[in-house]
Amino acid sequence: MEQEANLGIKAFELVQLGHDRPSAVLRTMTEMGLRSKKGKKLTLHVFLKMLRNPVYIGKMKSKKWATTTRGLHKPIVSEHAFRNVQLILSGKKPIAAPYKRNREDFPLRRFLRCSECSKPLTGGPSKSATGRAYDYYHCYNCRAVKSLPAHKAAGEFLELLERLRVDTAFTTEFAAVLKQEWTKKTGDSATLVPRLLVQLKEQQGLQEKLIAAYLRGDKAIMPVFERMNLKFEEDIAALENQIAEADVEKATFEQLLEFSKSMLVDIPTAWMRANLDQKQRVQNILFPRGLKYHPEKGILNSDNECLFSQLEGFLGGKMSMVRPGRRS
Repeated sequence: MEQEANLGIKAFELVQLGHDRPSAVLRTMTEMGLRSKKGKKLTLHVFLKMLRNPVYIGKMKSKKWATTTRGLHKPIVSEHAFRNVQLILSGKKPIAAPYKRNREDFPLRRFLRCSECSKPLTGGPSKSATGRAYDYYHCYNCRAVKSLPAHKAAGEFLELLERLRVDTAFTTEFAAVLKQEWTKKTGDSATLVPRLLVQLKEQQGLQEKLIAAYLRGDKAIMPVFERMNLKFEEDIAALENQIAEADVEKATFEQLLEFSKSMLVDIPTAWMRANLDQKQRVQNILFPRGLKYHPEKGILNSDNECLFSQLEGFLGGKMSMVRPGRRS
């Protein structure tokens, strides 16, 4: 039982980190020995169901009353970790995990998208008439982009990264200015979260009293139980969402700050020296929606939804920095 509990805790930790998709985490956990009660390997469906089970935070689901109540067993996963995992599973909290690729030669595969149909470009080797293999990206859908040499795409992307430069003031003053603007625009989670947690505890306590009265057969409660319990469920869910969003905002700020300090000074060099997974993580953080590629004009939307655009929005013009220009 102890090993099973430890594997469950580890699964939540890996998913919450956001470095890998749940399917990749499942493969890791399977190698570590995660199995069902019958000793079988878990399917992805069962694994996701496990991650959504509140039993890990000391709660039990009641099918009869369609509610979640505090159980008699001790939680082995924190509610903070559980909420973050739920946000990841529902797609509300993005992760930087790249799509799995088999070859180091195609770091931009599915990151670059066709300018005509917006479908992600795929890639692979192609043999010439002489039998020599060359690496190309292409659009499998409309084929507007075809036979794009992998080295050409990488060269253009490096040129784009070369233009992602910041001035000296950015590197020295960024943390203080970003923190000030972030707090102004999103609120101070340090004071908000404790207040929300108090409200959450109050609502959960009142719900438990309501359920206890119902189980005793209190005649005053019986006619209104479903309506009152539903209202408690909605209020508790709303508070949990607010707490989770505040946690995400804090984590996002810390991620942006850490990333800027470690990598924004010289992104091209960092990208060239990185392995495949690291390259794709950098790409996904800098350009969350990928980049469109035109067969003649090359990369089109270099500043669309770029991390620099987001940072400039928060800085409100208080600091100057250079970001890539847009090709017409």
